[in-house]
Amino acid sequence: MVNKIYAEEIISILDTGRRLNMIEMKDALQTAPTVYTLLMENDRVRVLDVRVKPGEKVAMHAHPDHVAYVLGGQRLKFTSKDGKSKEYELKAGQVLWIEAGPHSVENISKVEAHVIMVELKPLIRPEIL
Repeated sequence: MVNKIYAEEIISILDTGRRLNMIEMKDALQTAPTVYTLLMENDRVRVLDVRVKPGEKVAMHAHPDHVAYVLGGQRLKFTSKDGKSKEYELKAGQVLWIEAGPHSVENISKVEAHVIMVELKPLIRPEIL
């Protein structure tokens, strides 16, 4: 079951100009290659293993629309491009839908944050256009 409350809150903090700013934002793998590990990629999705150490901060970057599956309990602080921040307590087993947008993140818990992220790529099929 998708945790809609968390997802809507995260989307609202990331919402400010998210789609327009995606082009100018750095990709997560480029911004934090020690945090994001590519597990699989094809023309439809990119699957990332995300591990943020306690106290670690990840610089501003962007993701397309994505689903996040939380593997361990953690407290994260998300900050949008306009400087608005919000803290979230995530629990193992939660599934979040998060729309595209730029943000930075900080692990403010005492344990490693661990998430599997599935980023969606735009569906472009010339045969149906």
